[in-house]
Amino acid sequence: MLDAQKMLHGHNNKALMKSSLKRNEVRASEAFVSEKLSISRTKSLFSFDSQSKLEDHHVNPQHDSSQYFGTDIRCHTGNNSEAPSFDDRELRSVMETHLRVARLRRMNSRGEEHRDRMIASAAGVPYVSLRTERPFLFDTYSHPMHEILAQTLGVQDLSKLHEHAIQDKRELLSPLLDPERRQCFHHSYDKFVTTFCIPLLHTYAMTHQLLQNTSPMASSKIVYRYQAFPSIQVVRPGEGSQGPSCDIADGHSIGTLKFHVPLTPAVGTSALYTESQVGREDWHPLTAKSVGLGYLFDGARCLHFTLDNTTTATRVSLEFRVAIYREDCHNICFGKGDLCSRDLLQDSFSSTPCYYEEAVVEMGRRDSMQQFMAKKKNHRLLEPDSRVGFPFM
Repeated sequence: MLDAQKMLHGHNNKALMKSSLKRNEVRASEAFVSEKLSISRTKSLFSFDSQSKLEDHHVNPQHDSSQYFGTDIRCHTGNNSEAPSFDDRELRSVMETHLRVARLRRMNSRGEEHRDRMIASAAGVPYVSLRTERPFLFDTYSHPMHEILAQTLGVQDLSKLHEHAIQDKRELLSPLLDPERRQCFHHSYDKFVTTFCIPLLHTYAMTHQLLQNTSPMASSKIVYRYQAFPSIQVVRPGEGSQGPSCDIADGHSIGTLKFHVPLTPAVGTSALYTESQVGREDWHPLTAKSVGLGYLFDGARCLHFTLDNTTTATRVSLEFRVAIYREDCHNICFGKGDLCSRDLLQDSFSSTPCYYEEAVVEMGRRDSMQQFMAKKKNHRLLEPDSRVGFPFM
């Protein structure tokens, strides 16, 4: 009996020690994240001052970890403009400091009821089958957004924006701040989303049987909520990176799917990098050798990042988000085929109007061509603001 009591007492002491160590680890991680986030607030990834230029930056192979993700990667890889090999253990070690922050931000962005689940868990996540990374091709004759944006900015070739006489990026992109001058591009983007992206997404959803009417009371109208104006990414040679993050950590709903559409070639260090599935961390670039190739991926949960652009060309791309719900559907109860509820779609960007636009596809029409027509709820173009990023911020 005494031996048994000693064993039990020893076991309890070990359990208490493990619990204490675990709490200390969590506190240390939270303190680490707070420190890193405070640094990132003082040195924004969206500031385009002379410090973001890298031509004269001295690369020290013994460089310690810094607050700049791209700088740390470049100190390891040098000026190589090719995509890094992420099988390199030393490179993984360099990345880990930044990835640890990104993972914790992603975990803390999930609801309290899902925080203890595995990050790849489908609990509370709508239309999981649509979240597989998918490349797609589109017709640049029907959707010449790259040409229209170049005309708006007064340049011949977006990939040569760095050669323009105007070097100040805010001044260079200032035509987008003028409603009349950006109207043609805004129309072309809106047409691309409503006549191509939404029908494409609707086809995927139909293929996976996500739109079946399981209740006679359910609405036949499927609503696609999309970003009214895209985030325009312009990364010239020598400009810095955006560290690992995911959209839910930046305030977006977990119900969103992300489109990434390069308007110039995007290769090597100029491309966007992501993981193929949440938590897999199999980093790879979303490359495009020419305009007409885009990507749909789970940007809400998958960590993604860019590197310092050490290529000789500017990368211009569009990023925007789309979510799906059934009109008049308010219940949050996720099964295999459930869409978003309106409540789930509430995020930091929906509290104020004009960030999201909506288009409706009505199910059950006899004319199959009409069935995939997305009709906008609002017939005017919504005014972009600082929420879409540079140059509006």
